[in-house]
Amino acid sequence: VVNPPAATGAGAGGSGGSSVEHPAMAGAAVACNVIWGRVRGYPFWPAQVLSAKEAEKRLGGTKHSKDASMPLMFFGTLEIAWLQPRDTLPWAAGCSKGHHRRQKPAALVSAVDQVQAFLHPTARRKAPPGWWCRPEQTAA
Repeated sequence: VVNPPAATGAGAGGSGGSSVEHPAMAGAAVACNVIWGRVRGYPFWPAQVLSAKEAEKRLGGTKHSKDASMPLMFFGTLEIAWLQPRDTLPWAAGCSKGHHRRQKPAALVSAVDQVQAFLHPTARRKAPPGWWCRPEQTAA
């Protein structure tokens, strides 16, 4: 792990009833490799699986166990970590468990907002400042 996502702030409650649960959002999450990742001591956090090339560029010299085979960049914090597959969930599964709705730190609420902009099904998609890639745009 390079750095776990910061869990500071006191969110007022997450994005209940938002579009993060919309089927189009779930499909976009699969296509863009956006998932939920959990670093020990922190809640599940939205992240994107890095490409092999980007993982080598950003994490090439970082030691990790052979079981930690998933290089992730976390929304909201831009931090990167190697995680074991057992510490991840598909986007739709994490949403169905309410990881975006329960009372959360303000930083997590902001991270979910960034995912919404990254995966938006109809508007121009935007990557957070400093993100490693641009989101694929939807067909007009």
